[in-house]
Amino acid sequence: MSGERPTKSQVRGRGMDIKEVRSLLKLFEGSAIHELEVQSGDQRVRFVRTSPRAAAPAPCGERPPAPAPAPFTPGGNGKARPDQEEGVIVRSPFVGTFYRAMAPGAPPFTDVGALVQPGQVLCIIEAMKLMNEIECEVGGRVAEIFVQNAQPVEFDHPLFRIMPV
Repeated sequence: MSGERPTKSQVRGRGMDIKEVRSLLKLFEGSAIHELEVQSGDQRVRFVRTSPRAAAPAPCGERPPAPAPAPFTPGGNGKARPDQEEGVIVRSPFVGTFYRAMAPGAPPFTDVGALVQPGQVLCIIEAMKLMNEIECEVGGRVAEIFVQNAQPVEFDHPLFRIMPV
């Protein structure tokens, strides 16, 4: 604590400082849990989502969380549910943000109609500040892309339909 004035909770030797609360909030936002309560000394902090898809508010000065993804439902485009049509559905392995390209302005990894090979990167899903490459498991042609770039996705959300060749 060179030159810094300790907080009241640090002087008492118990409780949490704002950095610890922000850290807890980031963990909560990046998780699928609906409620988190932590007590340290005589201080208690509690985060509760108001619905399964609601996000906790971001602390001041930080970027607000992305909007929750809409559940996949038939209708909007007049097509059937992904699992009711032919082909292999590539699904999101976790909650995160879907990206079609390596960086803004870069060409997408793949497009509708493109031929893909097993092991080829189809997209990136950012989860808890980590960029995770999602690879194709079968060779074929990309028949459909169900998600828009930078859209949040849930676990098991359909991403692509691949028609094996």
